[in-house]
Order: sequence, then structure tokens, then C-alpha cells
Amino acid sequence: MATQPTLTWNAIAGADSYRVEVATDAAFGNVVIDQVVATTSHAVAAPLSTSTSYYWRVTGSNACGTGTVSAVYTFRTVAAPGDCGVDQVAVSLLGEDFSGGLGAFTTTGSTGASTWAIAAAPPAGSPSGGNAVFAADIASISDQRLISPPVALPGDQLPLSLQFWNRQQMESSSGGCFDGGLLEISTNGGSTWTQVTGAAILNRAYDGAVSTQYSNPIGGMNAWCGNPRDWENYIIDLNAWAGQTVQFRWRVGTDSSVAANGWHLDDIKVQACATGGVVDLIFRNDFECAGGLDGCSVPVTLNEGFEDISTLPGAGWILQNNSQPLGSTDWMQGDSLNIPAQAGGPDSFIAANFNNAAGVGTISNWLVSPLLNFDDASSVSLWTRTSGTATYPDRLEIRACSGATCTNVGSGAAAVGDFTILLGTVNPDLQPGDDPTGQNGYPFNAWGNFQYDQSHGLPTSGQGRIAFRYYVTDSGPDGNNGSYIGIDSVSIQSAGVLAAPAAGNNRGASRPASGGDR
Repeated sequence: MATQPTLTWNAIAGADSYRVEVATDAAFGNVVIDQVVATTSHAVAAPLSTSTSYYWRVTGSNACGTGTVSAVYTFRTVAAPGDCGVDQVAVSLLGEDFSGGLGAFTTTGSTGASTWAIAAAPPAGSPSGGNAVFAADIASISDQRLISPPVALPGDQLPLSLQFWNRQQMESSSGGCFDGGLLEISTNGGSTWTQVTGAAILNRAYDGAVSTQYSNPIGGMNAWCGNPRDWENYIIDLNAWAGQTVQFRWRVGTDSSVAANGWHLDDIKVQACATGGVVDLIFRNDFECAGGLDGCSVPVTLNEGFEDISTLPGAGWILQNNSQPLGSTDWMQGDSLNIPAQAGGPDSFIAANFNNAAGVGTISNWLVSPLLNFDDASSVSLWTRTSGTATYPDRLEIRACSGATCTNVGSGAAAVGDFTILLGTVNPDLQPGDDPTGQNGYPFNAWGNFQYDQSHGLPTSGQGRIAFRYYVTDSGPDGNNGSYIGIDSVSIQSAGVLAAPAAGNNRGASRPASGGDR
């Protein structure tokens, strides 16, 4: 369930107000929400913790007194990047907050007039509240390296993640960096190093390439160079290195002129996720539970970062453009010249634009997920934004279908086929301008996150699919609406993913001409 769900219940006869309690334990010893409302629903205002089970109950009352407390209900919030699953426990493989100095970290191989050192008084907001490690952005050429001790990554405790808090103030450039920091990994004891890039970076993507003009040792490589960027937790997916012993190397490269503050790191941790509880071997028969089996529900998260959208049809996605009249473009690989990706490589998102329709027309372009098995913990999360001047408003519908195959999206621009469940709409009234909430505009200056669950109408059982419909009336190159949208970091939690490709309708990223905004 989303971290800001809406809790609903049936009216109680005679009640004119309701006390809503939400706690992290069934005994309500740790109550996190205690509100009195006059309606039969309550929208959680402050985000709850991710990957956490919550318990809630309602008590009706009126002028005569307080009624009986309801039964206790429970829900679990959606997992964030790096979180362990519902039946897993976090296992720490490495933890360093630099309270005792550099510990087992080294600065071997650093060059220049400065390198990483302990900062006893880091900027406010340091998560440990004490020491951090710091590399200064100096006004001369340097290659400052911070190397972790070896970490053995288990092969059977996925997901694996590296997480580190950091604060940046480094010399940036338009669309890139003059000075910057990056992350590398080694699997051979430090003999060779590979930069961590693309989909492995769950939060956040590099800011751009480092300039090659002023002799920066990492010139030409992508780097982070927030200027400034306050404390933020970066999360790296390590599943690709499962079963290997690895080391990590943080590098700060500076050029021949202009100084800034630098890069602070704190609370570095490497985490595995082990299955919790005791496994009962007495009746084990190796009929393993899997998504799609009746009576067998295993939480499965479908994560799609759109690194290469040509692979989508083979993974069970459906791409179908029903725009009228049909234009020169379809769903296309993202282009950082329009907007940078929300996560992963610079172009790792999927995009569509006003040329999906021709002349003055209606855009109805469908991006449909693989077939899923829904359950009462299913949820959907996506990131989206627009580009251009935001004067040509865009709109995105998030729809669901509950049925055997759910491949029918209709045959015209107005049709929705089997996808009659509207979970939500980003910019429903096609209003121009930037609105991170998607109510009175489309996210424009930054990516916006949208989450949906049962409170929005998401099915709780059976098979079905999720659809993202780029739906803009009075659009096309001669229309008044529609510019360019990107979708990134789609995460769908369900009881199983049935990824067999659907027959037909998989036109992929055809007709790539005129792929920008306007």
C-alpha cells in the first residue's frame, strides 16, 4: 500500500464522528496516527515508513458517548528501493559512520593536494550526528579516492544494496560538471575498477559528464555535482554482483581552477535480505509457491527502469497507439536532451510526445504492463514529468483491468477497452504549468511520484494488468495541447508476474521521427 493511503470504512448508525488510530503493533502500544474525523474516510497526511506493517481501528461516537472499538485491520506499505521484502530481515554486511575515524577505509591511490579525511563537524543534517568523511573540491587538479574494505556478497540473500548518505557542493556546469564525484566497484581486490552506472543506481542518477577542458582526472565520466545538494541517501542495487567479494571506491575529481566546498559521506552500509523465521522442513515437498498458483500468494515486485524499451514486448508489455489521426511517433526511448532520467542512465526512461497524433487530433497511446496476479497488498508506483515550456499541457491516465488476458485497449482514441478501472489521472483537466501533485498541472521542474492501491480501485484478486495511457485531446503538431512526457521507475507489487508476451499489439518504439517537445 502507498505510504499515504486513504483509510475508508462503513458508516456506523448514529455516529457523527470517528476516532481513527494507526499503530505499528496490533496492541496499539505505538500509535502513530490518532485523529477524529467527521466522515468515513481518513487520508494519511504525513508519509508512513516504507516496508512496514501497520494496524488500524475506528471508534464511532456522538453526543451520547463513545461506541465500541472496531475490529483491527492491517496493511503493509510499499517497499522503497533497497528495502527488504515482507518476509525478509535485513542483514548488515558493512556499516561505517566514521565515529572512530576512517576505520578499515583507505585513501590509496589519491593524487593532488588534498584527499578524503574525517570531518569532525560536518554540515547540519549529518545522519549520524557526528563525524563524516570529506573530500574538498580544491582549485587544482586532484583525484581523491576513498576505498572500502572487502565485502562478501551472498548469492542467496537478495536484494543486495549499498546505501550511503552524502552532501555535495561541487563546481557544476550547464548540463554537467567541472568537478564531481562518482562510485566504482572492484571484484578482484582492487586490481581493476568499473564505474557503477545505469539501472544499478536506484537513487539518484549522475548529474552529467565531467568536462574534459581543464585536466580533471575523471573528465568524460558521468558524476554527481550537486551545487549545493543537501544530505540525501543514495541507494545502489548490488544484485548483479551477488556471490562475489567486492570493494567500493568513491572518487572526487577536480580540475585546474575554481574551488567549492566538496563531498561529505556518512552512514555507509551494505545490506542483504535474508528470509525471516524458521523454515518447517517436516512437510516440505519442494512444490515451491509461485505467482499464478491458486491459493499461493508470494509478493512479487515488478520494477521497470526502461533502460532499453525494445525489450518490453518480449517481457510481456503491450505498446499500442490508438491516436486519431495517427502521427509520426509512438512510445520512444527517453532522451536526456529533453529531460534527464529519474534514475539510471541519462536516457533510461520511456517517452511519448505530441507527434503521437497528426494534425489536430486526440492522443491515446497505451503502455500496458505484463499480466499480473493481484492480491490485497498490490500497489503501483511511477515517476513522470513533462518538458518544453509547459504551455502545451499533457495528461496521463493510470488504469487497471481485471480479467483473464486484458489485452483489449479498444480501437479508437476515445475507447478504453477492458481498462475501465481509472486509478488516477495526472493533470486531469489539461491545465498548463507545473504542479508536482498532478492536480492542476503536470510535474515539469522535477519528476513527480504517483502511487495507487486498493483505495484507488486497484483489484485485490484475480489476474489483470496496469495501463499508462497518454491521453491528450486537441493535440498533434497543430493542436493546442500536448508536448512531451517521460515515465520512469515503475514499480508494481502483486502476487505474481506472468510475463509471457501477449499476441499482437506490440509495436514497440516505431516511427521515431520528431521525438522532442515543443
